Amino acid sequence: ALKIVNAHKEGVKFSEMAVIMRDANSRKGITDAVFERFGIPYFYSDKTDLSSTATSRLILSALRCIAYNFQTSDVLTLLKTGLCGIDVSKADLFEEYCYTWDISGSRFTDEVWSMNPDGYLTYTSERGQEVLKTANEVRRALIVPLEHLKRKIHDAAGNTENNCRALYEYLDEIKLSESLCALAEFELASGNVKEAGEL
Repeated sequence: ALKIVNAHKEGVKFSEMAVIMRDANSRKGITDAVFERFGIPYFYSDKTDLSSTATSRLILSALRCIAYNFQTSDVLTLLKTGLCGIDVSKADLFEEYCYTWDISGSRFTDEVWSMNPDGYLTYTSERGQEVLKTANEVRRALIVPLEHLKRKIHDAAGNTENNCRALYEYLDEIKLSESLCALAEFELASGNVKEAGEL
């Protein structure tokens, strides 16, 4: 930090200096505090595993859904990325309903679900009616865009350009850019500049 401050006094811009170290994460908290104490602007440039991002999980889950005929784990992984524009409480009710009735495969593409969320009972409670209504809303919000993607990829018949276009149109249909912007704003407000930038 002293070398950086002295170099800056001699006319070297902060943006022209870099500190290179192994395992920068192990020094976070120490380096931050020292740089802030000396008034040195800084940012960490470290690797991010692309496959661990929510966007990558969303894309891979969506492709797995259509490739493996809507397996429950793939559909729920897609939902849990938080990028499908579905409220967390509604996602929880949807997941509960899927496990109650062991929904998988083509059952996700049914026109309407009508099985009682309370199980094998002759009546549906008020809460059960709300769960059923929410489960159908979430199912439509998730599955309809996936069916569009599946049809477009099938029509593309292996053409890479058309497959990429189909995937882009799917991401546009689920309004991914809006979800990412909202998350980025949240991260920025929380002081997570790096995460906000990556989003």
